Amino acid sequence: MTTQPFVTFRVGSQTFALPLAAVQQVIRLPALTLIAGAPPFVVGLLDLYGHVIPVLWGHRLLDQPPTVHLDSMVIVIGLDADHLQLGLLVDEVYKVCHASSDTMTPLRLGSNILSMSLRSDEGVIPVLDPTALHALTVTCTEVGQEAS
Repeated sequence: MTTQPFVTFRVGSQTFALPLAAVQQVIRLPALTLIAGAPPFVVGLLDLYGHVIPVLWGHRLLDQPPTVHLDSMVIVIGLDADHLQLGLLVDEVYKVCHASSDTMTPLRLGSNILSMSLRSDEGVIPVLDPTALHALTVTCTEVGQEAS
């Protein structure tokens, strides 16, 4: 049976996951540049080694009470060379876990940013869709271009 690796993390009181293949790195909360007029789910911009990337606010995207702590983390997500990197602000990153296909269930209800759920010893873990997260940043960019 094949397995797929996922990075698990906490936003608010709930555990979520991202496919490991989409996660480039995890960094402690750096200084972010706030953006006037940005959608509420965009917390700001991050200068990552000379590249400016948008950072999405996990709490706003995932209907959790909005908080930011000094020990919060940013998961840097990148799909491939054709997609810009983006950051996802989360409370805590837990671990890499491996899930077999029989523990994965497609999830198409509610939010379009959730792609599936994983069954684990800790319970059911919703998995975020990196492509849908990137689509949010493209929409933000287009809105910003229309305003100028």
